[in-house]
Amino acid sequence: MEIQFPHKIIYTNQGKIPVREIANSLLAQATLIEHLKPIMEGCIDGVSIEKIELIFKEAKHNSPLEEAFFVSVLLAYQKNLEEEVPEIIKNMGIDLPEKFHSIVTVLSFILIYYGIKFACNKFSSRKKPEIRVRTH
Repeated sequence: MEIQFPHKIIYTNQGKIPVREIANSLLAQATLIEHLKPIMEGCIDGVSIEKIELIFKEAKHNSPLEEAFFVSVLLAYQKNLEEEVPEIIKNMGIDLPEKFHSIVTVLSFILIYYGIKFACNKFSSRKKPEIRVRTH
């Protein structure tokens, strides 16, 4: 039987992080996880851990400019969107009470924005490398 535990590391930095620092951090976490093996086996009767495999899936850098762009576009076109989105929904045959116009407009904009972002990432020609770290 195989059990997978997702693990995510987020570095919240304001500047640059040296590669050596990230590599040392990942290696230290791999060592810590190896030390958990006998503890986990001792806590659960009959459990024997054959191997632990850590897989590095991706590294990315998120820019706050993306969120700033999203908010600025929403604020710039909010008035127009509040008029046009409910009209589009009405043309689809859905009766939308006026008190929901603002929230439906914002939710529609969010869906469109992240839908476009997902499509761009999905169909991007760049294939992300996968690095596997195995510990035994």
